[in-house]
Amino acid sequence: MALTIVATQLKSLLGLKFDKEGFLPTVMGVIEHFPQRNNMDFYMSIIGLSTYVLLKVRIVQHCALEIVLIRVDFLVHSKHCCPLRESEQTC
Repeated sequence: MALTIVATQLKSLLGLKFDKEGFLPTVMGVIEHFPQRNNMDFYMSIIGLSTYVLLKVRIVQHCALEIVLIRVDFLVHSKHCCPLRESEQTC
C-alpha cells in the first residue's frame, strides 16, 4: 500500500498524466512516460523537496543542540544546589 502511494506521488511530482493503478503498473508508467514529464513540475518538486530536507536537517540539529545545552545547564546548576531544605536552595 505504501509503495503504491510513493509511486503515485512520484508520478505527480514529475507532472506525468496516465491512467494506471497499482504499484508495478504505476512504476512502469513513470518509466515509460518519463520523457513526457512536465519540466516545470519536475523542477519545482526538486526545489521543494530540497528545501524541505534542508530545513528538516537544520531544525533537527537546532533541537539537538538545545537539548544538549539544557542538559548541560541542568547538570551545572544541580552540582551547586544544596539539598538541605527547600527554602535554602538557590537553584
